[in-house]
Amino acid sequence: PPCRLFTPMLAEFYNDLVGGGEPFEIVFVSSDKSSEELMGYMKECHGDWLAVQHGTVLGQDLKKKYKVAGIPSLIVVTREGDIISKNGRSEVVDKGPQVFQKWIAASK
Repeated sequence: PPCRLFTPMLAEFYNDLVGGGEPFEIVFVSSDKSSEELMGYMKECHGDWLAVQHGTVLGQDLKKKYKVAGIPSLIVVTREGDIISKNGRSEVVDKGPQVFQKWIAASK
């Protein structure tokens, strides 16, 4: 599945930025079928980032607010929740950590 290809790239991207002291955080919203699947996937592939508890209203609300239609999706937002990019996945794949400076500039 596409998630299995993207998540390791995202973990490396995250570690590069956070390890370099950049103010970056990921909040993962799962589409797994159970909390056990979510925890297994997080232990196997994920970086050391935050996750919304499986099956919560918050997770559903975030998917609806940002119009997440498919997985994997990476929506880049400001601390206030304003969208910087709906194309985070392709930007991470195509540009790597350098795209972070573009996101910072767009957030101002």
